[in-house]
Amino acid sequence: WKPNRQMILVLGAVYSAMLVVFIRWMTFFDFLSARLTYPAHLALVLLVMIGIQGGFQRLHKVFRAMLGGIVVFIAIVISGYISYIQIFGVITFAPEKTIALQGEPFQIGDIEFMGYSLNPPQAQPDETIQMTLCWRSLSSEKLPVPYIVAINVVDTEDTKFYRYESYPASGAYTDWQPERAFCERFDLISENRVEQGRTYLIRLDLIDPITLEPLPSIRETSIIGNLVVSGIPRTRPPVADFQGIYLLDYEVSYPNDNRVSLSLDWGTGDWVAQPVTLFVHLIQDGNLVGQLDSPLGVPVHPSQFWGQNVETIRTTHTLDIPDGDFQIYMGLYNTTTLERLNLTIPPNETALDNRLLITSGANE
Repeated sequence: WKPNRQMILVLGAVYSAMLVVFIRWMTFFDFLSARLTYPAHLALVLLVMIGIQGGFQRLHKVFRAMLGGIVVFIAIVISGYISYIQIFGVITFAPEKTIALQGEPFQIGDIEFMGYSLNPPQAQPDETIQMTLCWRSLSSEKLPVPYIVAINVVDTEDTKFYRYESYPASGAYTDWQPERAFCERFDLISENRVEQGRTYLIRLDLIDPITLEPLPSIRETSIIGNLVVSGIPRTRPPVADFQGIYLLDYEVSYPNDNRVSLSLDWGTGDWVAQPVTLFVHLIQDGNLVGQLDSPLGVPVHPSQFWGQNVETIRTTHTLDIPDGDFQIYMGLYNTTTLERLNLTIPPNETALDNRLLITSGANE
């Protein structure tokens, strides 16, 4: 076989380019499967084999068999890689450039938690929820220990609804690279059915695999964010409109002679989500004799997580009532600015001081 100049140049260029890229790729990983799944390296082998086959016409059957073997090998490796992704998730580099993250970054041992994202951002019952966690090694050397990550989605009573436990990017990132960031993506495992119109807490712990103890964190809490489950579409008209937060219905009851209980059904129209506080005023002879202030929806489903045009939750509030005649008013104000939300009573009636009269009564 006498290779011509063009053949030598092509094969030499392919060898050089693939070798440089292959060496660069190896700086990311220390795990064997990453090398086996490197597609450009396999493409290099194919190109070289094809180039050599062109010169050995008499051995074409041998080279065809070898090429067929490489194809089978690629199929096996790809199948294994797909299974690997299903178990350990997908690795993504340079997360700060490609992924919009939620949560506040914080340090756990030699590791920085950079943030997370959820897909979809607001869930529905029985829906698969995909989560992405992003990490960065703060050590100047490789971290030899494959820390265990534990994600739990819980309610305020610590009932578990979703979970995930694994080594962060186990395998492809067993030795965390010094000062390098990466993300892993996985599906949360359902434990219990979530309810519509609820907000759940996402708790993250990084566990030392030797001691099985949580790594020390600079934060006082392991809660990194919230999983919000959308409410049902709103069908009831509002009794009162507080700038897009709707009071859909209410009930007044008297558990005993000295107490009044208010049950309030809430929903939304087109509104800008924000933290809102409910106030209830107890008035007697024109004077304020009792008051209640409660962040709306906390802790079950805080108002800042309410969606658009949905029915959210029912809140219940109780007050002590004095002897004699009294009136009960309620309203909402922005938790941050303390400004009351404008009240409109359908179809287009405004209310004095942006308060709604709930009931008038007499306690004999």
